[in-house]
Amino acid sequence: TLAGSYIPPLMAASRSSHSGSTNAANRFLAKEAALFLVTSLITKKQTRKLGVTEVSNLVNLQQFFDDNIFNEIAQPMDRINPVLQASCIKFIIHFRNQIGKERLLKSMPSICDRLLAEVPVLKSYAAHSIEKCLIINKANENTRINLADLGNDLVFKIINNICISIAKSENRYMMKALLRILTLIYKDTQKIDIPRNV
Repeated sequence: TLAGSYIPPLMAASRSSHSGSTNAANRFLAKEAALFLVTSLITKKQTRKLGVTEVSNLVNLQQFFDDNIFNEIAQPMDRINPVLQASCIKFIIHFRNQIGKERLLKSMPSICDRLLAEVPVLKSYAAHSIEKCLIINKANENTRINLADLGNDLVFKIINNICISIAKSENRYMMKALLRILTLIYKDTQKIDIPRNV
């Protein structure tokens, strides 16, 4: 499609190695535009609860994630653009069923770190993504994430980071993520003992 032809040059511009504040701003705008185009072009069916349930084949979504989303999410906290990070996490929420369990799990440690971000929109998207990824369509066992997949250490860290953020300012997305995790702990046949210092 005509719109789809703009995606490769936009992504190339977003990876430009030229330095300077102007080029940094251009890279940010190019990536934001590409994310918007990809999301708009390939979404065919979606529900509020389950996210996107059907996509077109205009873009290899998993390859796009590997090349453009994960490397952004994996950036150290002191080097991130909060707005772009929030857009990337929103992309993960939107296409969580298509990205696949392995890639979602690989992203979770970085998303967990974003729970402590100073920018409210970023930590809200981080909490929202954790909650949504834990309620992926139960009919699809290949993408379903449970607490055992995350591992005790990461579950404890997520709970701890959420509690730290809530203590600073109340946030409904944080509360929903925390309640989702605590509900899963309660229902899990392999009970997780939460340390007293969490």
